[in-house]
Amino acid sequence: MKLVNATGLITKEVKYGDNSRIITIISPELGKISAITNKYKGGKGKALPSLQLFSYSSFVLFKGSEKGLYHINEADIIEPFKNLREDLMGIVYASYFCDVANHIVMENEENPEFLRLILNMFYALSKKDANFDKIKTVFEWKTAVLEGYAPDLEKCSSCGAEEVSYLDLGRGVGLCKNCGKDYAGVAEISRNIKEAIKYIENAELSKVLSFEISDKLCEYLNSLSEIYLRMHLGTEFKTLEYLKKMK
Repeated sequence: MKLVNATGLITKEVKYGDNSRIITIISPELGKISAITNKYKGGKGKALPSLQLFSYSSFVLFKGSEKGLYHINEADIIEPFKNLREDLMGIVYASYFCDVANHIVMENEENPEFLRLILNMFYALSKKDANFDKIKTVFEWKTAVLEGYAPDLEKCSSCGAEEVSYLDLGRGVGLCKNCGKDYAGVAEISRNIKEAIKYIENAELSKVLSFEISDKLCEYLNSLSEIYLRMHLGTEFKTLEYLKKMK
């Protein structure tokens, strides 16, 4: 029985029996894995905080068989995101981000860049005066970029004009004012919206939230990124619907 050391973010948990859980972990070393733990005993288990949803922890794992689930031998907390889990809306946004993560990251396939993104967004959600909608739209645009769906807004994809006034949501390309009016499924974008999208695309994660935007423009940018990501991932997220109801 070989022991495996890994770190990872817990993005899902499902009850398994009376005292056990099957947890989903997004790990830079292992990709997405499922692991079973028997440390849930009325809060008395030493490893309990490190095995909670949204916790970023280090693990010592083993497998009973090649095709079986991982079992957790040891777990230690690295970052519990305590402030996030004490805010109801923070929990709702984090749950949506985890749903996206579980859809995108494949079993046993490394995706360290996406893990870095979601961890950065969790740290942002944990801040006292967090702008949840700004964090959400950055997460959605940056996810689209990492998944190869970055919108091309450099020029009109139809005629080559440099002034882009519309985003074709399905094709992920820009269109000028004249060409855009002839297409269905397009959204009008101002220069400020275009510049915000380009900034998010190209910024380092440590600086990706460091741009100014009005509440009105942020609301519009947020609606665009939500539709754009859903279209390109080709799925609906129940946690997103719940988030919208909560707002």
